Amino acid sequence: MNEQTELLKKPKVAIVFAGFGSQWINMGARLLEYDAFRNTIRKVDDIMNNELNIDFRVEEEILAPVETSRMNEAWVSGFCIPVVGVALFELLKSWGIPYDAVIGHSGGEFPAAYAAGVLNLRDMITVNWTHCYIMKKMAGTGTMAYIAMSVEKLTKVLQLLNLENRIFVASVNGLKSIVVSGEIESVMKLMEYLAKEKIFCKRLEILSPFHSPLMEKSREDIHLKTKDIKPQKADIPIYSSLNGTLCEGNCFDSDYCTEVLIKPLKFSEGIKAMLNDGYRIFVEVSPHPVLTREIQEILDAAGVKDGFVFGTL
Repeated sequence: MNEQTELLKKPKVAIVFAGFGSQWINMGARLLEYDAFRNTIRKVDDIMNNELNIDFRVEEEILAPVETSRMNEAWVSGFCIPVVGVALFELLKSWGIPYDAVIGHSGGEFPAAYAAGVLNLRDMITVNWTHCYIMKKMAGTGTMAYIAMSVEKLTKVLQLLNLENRIFVASVNGLKSIVVSGEIESVMKLMEYLAKEKIFCKRLEILSPFHSPLMEKSREDIHLKTKDIKPQKADIPIYSSLNGTLCEGNCFDSDYCTEVLIKPLKFSEGIKAMLNDGYRIFVEVSPHPVLTREIQEILDAAGVKDGFVFGTL
């Protein structure tokens, strides 16, 4: 049996954990009736309250009614999204859904590390909470926006508007799908220009300039709060959105978890690396699909005819 026939017979499955932007009020609430999902959420809450002494309960945030929900506050949803991702992963695993490798986008890197056995649940929570703490602390210092444009075209626009030192590419998600980060006034100026040019852009509900040099002032703080995490050797392949490659060696230590918040992401390169390594089925584990279109575009551009992309919720 040749290699191509074997690939078609048993395609390799990749789990994709999304980051910020997939939240919605009461996300995952109905899944609390399933033991695997509910027990994972409650285990996270137990670690938060009784081991880390943090007064925060994911289950309460998920169940909060519209009138009192805080899910539109970036630091709250920023913490809940990866936790819901972990609970969804445990639910899929309890149903016997197969998977061969994982990758995460931004805050999704940490549930991916948990799924691969690199971080235990407590360490995943610690890193996730640290990022949300920084998000809250840095609120008002910048913002982010999604733009349907290639990096090359964006570079020319930034030069035209004299914004190349004020706005930075935060993540390359696809061929024409990028996220920028920068000062609020500068991002708004860019969005105004793009709107006039009829180029789709959308400001994210976040007031911190993640994945940009503007986050450098938080480096010491992040490192201090994550210095005690103890990453282990991965049980399955885990690909890095930070480096756009397969993780090798001691990934997800304190240095890595710090860089993820400050450096731009290479998510599309990570997906391409997975394609090159034979992965053909991509399952986005998130409260709402935000990366499936970009992944499909990457598959199409690579001429992959036997690939499939799915969402969960």
